[in-house]
Amino acid sequence: MTKTNTEEGFRKGFKSLYDTTADTVLSYEGKPLPAWLNDWSVIRVGGAQFEVGEHSYNHFFDGLAMLFAFRIEEGKVRYTNKFLQSEDFVISNKRGEISFTEFGTAPHRSVLARLKAEFDISSMFGSNCSVNVIPGEDGWVAIYDWPAPMGFDPTTLETIGAAPYDDELVMLITSPHPLFDPAREEWINFGVGVTGEGLGYPVFRQAEGSSRRELITTVDRLVPSYMHSFALTENFVILTEHPYKAVWSKMATMGLRDAPLVENFAWKGDEPTTFFVVDRVLGRMVAEIEAETFLTLHHVQAWEDEGFVHVELATYPDDSVIQDLYFDKIMSPRGGDILAGNYRRYTLDLAAQSCTWEEVTSQPLEMPRTHPGWNYARKRFVYGVSKVRPNDFYDGLVKVDSETGATTVWSEPGVYANEPIFVPEPNAATEDAGAVITIIFDSTVSRAYLLVLDARTFEEIGRADTGQCIPFGLHGMAQQDVSAR
Repeated sequence: MTKTNTEEGFRKGFKSLYDTTADTVLSYEGKPLPAWLNDWSVIRVGGAQFEVGEHSYNHFFDGLAMLFAFRIEEGKVRYTNKFLQSEDFVISNKRGEISFTEFGTAPHRSVLARLKAEFDISSMFGSNCSVNVIPGEDGWVAIYDWPAPMGFDPTTLETIGAAPYDDELVMLITSPHPLFDPAREEWINFGVGVTGEGLGYPVFRQAEGSSRRELITTVDRLVPSYMHSFALTENFVILTEHPYKAVWSKMATMGLRDAPLVENFAWKGDEPTTFFVVDRVLGRMVAEIEAETFLTLHHVQAWEDEGFVHVELATYPDDSVIQDLYFDKIMSPRGGDILAGNYRRYTLDLAAQSCTWEEVTSQPLEMPRTHPGWNYARKRFVYGVSKVRPNDFYDGLVKVDSETGATTVWSEPGVYANEPIFVPEPNAATEDAGAVITIIFDSTVSRAYLLVLDARTFEEIGRADTGQCIPFGLHGMAQQDVSAR
């Protein structure tokens, strides 16, 4: 059967981008950008180099990190993109070969290097922080699963260098989705680390502008799982442990086998998914609640309600969504037939140690974002990427009314969406007053543009052509006056 242009098109979004630019004014078309958007910047990160020398990376999560910054000034969109000068990028390109272990790829090491890795696991990993960006102590930092943040200047995107933590916590993995609580001026996060019982999930806080992590408590687990994100309320940290379990025999020989990170975990479909509820004030776990088996990559939101905690997330029946993002699957004839998340709300009864769930909407949802304002309350409107055409990649954006389940979808033929970021209009009377900004890959012209939507109507305000074929990326943040931070 002959492929359509649309079926071929999304694969162009997985090709390496080597071209960089600095402070370039982009060609813009559409309505005038709202004046209140002036001095806002959107900064994103994602893989942009998918091969080194004769070898290619295996998984979408492995590409060498590139930073992207879009700044709105006087109605114009200014654009900068640069590679993060991580160890992975610098050393691998200097050697002409993949030199560090990534999520789904490992290099071909010598016997001596394998022995070293077996006794010093840190020697396997670099600092390819390709998953997320957050404000840091000096400038901003890029982060990923391996706890080795890299600092960069948010205006020029020049790499500052390693931004190590100033504490004694021993972490093997940390979530690349820390959550900020402006009321307490602190970041909350968790990871897989060494505990008094062996391994477990250290839950910690980090004061705004500080590089020191303070332990809140540890959830001890004999066999920990790989988890990507979590949820936060005024009083609780909620860890959603799906049964994507570490395999001890593989973990113990990871260095000798030259194995990538994800291959040390295995899906255990006969085991439940468990919610661990940690009281962040008392510093202890207060509930361990089992649910039916599912996997989640991204939480939407959580809130408290008189003895109950409600947790919303994008769910999958198993780990197939991770397997579907290997390049051999993506480039296959049905590579676009990837699952998108089922948007669910779980209600946790802390007293009864039980839970129920309901589907918020049947419209697929991934990369969920909400209003960044924090008032310890439920957010009504949720934005994310979605799927519109059958058997195709993430080809649309969706706005969900989480109270009614009503959805509004934005999509155009041949285009594919990245994570939408909500920018709130100042002093607005409604939660959805603002703009939704994202990068759209247009396969019909093999270029990407910055799309700005009116968050209330979900109608286009305008778009700015980058002139580049920007690969699909992961996460980012919007910030006003980032150059002054």
